[in-house]
Amino acid sequence: MLLAGRSGEAGHVMETEDSQGGSSSEERGSVRVHEPVLLREALEVLALAPGMTVVDGTVGAGGHAQAMAAAIRPGLLVGLDRDAEILVRARESLAEVGGDGGERTRIRLFQLPFSRMREALDQVGAATCDRVLLDLGVSSLQLDSPQRGFSFMHDAP
Repeated sequence: MLLAGRSGEAGHVMETEDSQGGSSSEERGSVRVHEPVLLREALEVLALAPGMTVVDGTVGAGGHAQAMAAAIRPGLLVGLDRDAEILVRARESLAEVGGDGGERTRIRLFQLPFSRMREALDQVGAATCDRVLLDLGVSSLQLDSPQRGFSFMHDAP
């Protein structure tokens, strides 16, 4: 289901520089890393190449974004998500991925729904993008936290 943002809603941006790939479900410090589903298959279909501009319209914890950023180095990855809490996790997981000098992928994260992709691209000065990923599944990171209000197992706000 496509949900459009309200016209007065601000798009908050978090910026980090670069990326290399991969993800795992291990703990890194206090950040639980999410392992993306069908990562290899998604990358095959996207057919990413160095220098591309790509959008992860549902960046979540950044699992797909890590691998995508590595594949497009030195390109631009724009990550969008409505959830401010998950964007903090994305920023942390993407900050761990490195690149060398001029071979860095620029990563820009926005608290916006994917229906406002054009707005994010305008903010980074990109007239177009080469690829878009929308992972429209349910996030276990949201369902596992009763206080977030997404759980089917617990009463919550």
